[in-house]
Amino acid sequence: MANREKGVSAKELFDFSEVKLNDPAQFNKNTTGESNATGADTPWKILIVDDEEDVHAATRLALKRVTYRSCPLTLFHSHSIAETMQLLQGYNDIAVVLLDVIMEREDAGLRLVKYIREEMANPLVRIILRTGQAAKVPEREVVTAYDINDYKTKTDLTAEKLYTVIIAALRGYQTVKELDDYKRTLENKVELRTKELRVALDKTFKGSIKILIDVLSVVSPEAFMRSKRISKLARRLGSKLNNDTLWQLEVAALLSQVGCVAVPYPVLKKVYAAEKLTEKERQIYETYAETGRDLIANIPNLKRAAELIGLQTTAFPAVTTPESPHFLPKLLKALNELDLLVEQGLSESMALSKIDQLMEYKNDTALLPLLHEIIRAVDAKKKGYRVSSLEVDKLPLNCIILQDITSRGVRLVARGTVLSDVFKTRLQNWKKYRGDIDEPIKVAISAEPSAD
Repeated sequence: MANREKGVSAKELFDFSEVKLNDPAQFNKNTTGESNATGADTPWKILIVDDEEDVHAATRLALKRVTYRSCPLTLFHSHSIAETMQLLQGYNDIAVVLLDVIMEREDAGLRLVKYIREEMANPLVRIILRTGQAAKVPEREVVTAYDINDYKTKTDLTAEKLYTVIIAALRGYQTVKELDDYKRTLENKVELRTKELRVALDKTFKGSIKILIDVLSVVSPEAFMRSKRISKLARRLGSKLNNDTLWQLEVAALLSQVGCVAVPYPVLKKVYAAEKLTEKERQIYETYAETGRDLIANIPNLKRAAELIGLQTTAFPAVTTPESPHFLPKLLKALNELDLLVEQGLSESMALSKIDQLMEYKNDTALLPLLHEIIRAVDAKKKGYRVSSLEVDKLPLNCIILQDITSRGVRLVARGTVLSDVFKTRLQNWKKYRGDIDEPIKVAISAEPSAD
């Protein structure tokens, strides 16, 4: 065995005459009835690392009856670097390591110190170096260069002194372990509180959006339904966009029409009917983009969505890559124009064909394929619906209204609306007190529950 420490016998290591091993008063000091840092009645784990078997035997004998805070010791024995690493990996709650320096190589113990502190990132275990060749391992240099907790020569470490060293090390371990547990508890509380604050902010954020959408649904039901449809189209992009980009697009799509609250209804009606606008009406209508941007610009986390909404009437150059700064605003604009064509009476496929023919989109190699994929998904979903004509009271929730629901020329619910409790109650109340809804109503009913 290379550089084996010689000339130190087990008797010299431990002068057992100093300690009466059968005297409980000697080895049961500090038994205060308190539990240890690893849990009530859990033994303290001590790892003895040395390549000399007589050192293991002597240490085992000296610590046989020792307890600390009413808990016994459990001793683990290792004779090499590899064996020590394996034990350390298997037990993450070893309290103390009694570590020989020179084993299969002269710096074996020092290598293990670095392994424990740096690779395992374990600052808790107390490391006590003990050596029989102090000249080869100078105490001052070792204590300065390595993160150890004590340094002892084997000749000085009698049974009584070993007891003192172990108890002091266990006391130190318990202190740092309790501090570490307290730190983790605080971190968990901070994390929990942070989550609670995030939930509260999220509710405030969602509440702000809901208020805007509710106002839009009252002032302009058509614009409200358009915003829902555009958001649904955006959501169909799914895995094609990263989570943050998709989220920004969905929010911007959902709020894309909120600026229509400032557009006179006669102008909106002409837009949705595909009627020709005067130059003044066109200018009034196009203010919806800037108005929408200004309405949400000061809501936390909606700055990017506000920017996208404000650019809906902007002319963009061709988009050939998703990394283009114009990709997201032009995609929102395209979804908006696609839905407007549908609102004006075209099918989704026909609307997309018209988008394809527009000069602004002809060279958009990064954008048009996404629009085609969205419409394919819409067409596939339609195949799972059946069309029925029903009276108001028989309309099922979540059916899609395929025609404007009107009363004496007043549109109550726009075509394309997904029937909710609120809309159905509104229709039932109108019919009950006014009695003049145009029935039956053509609807599309899903064969399966909708995932949207």
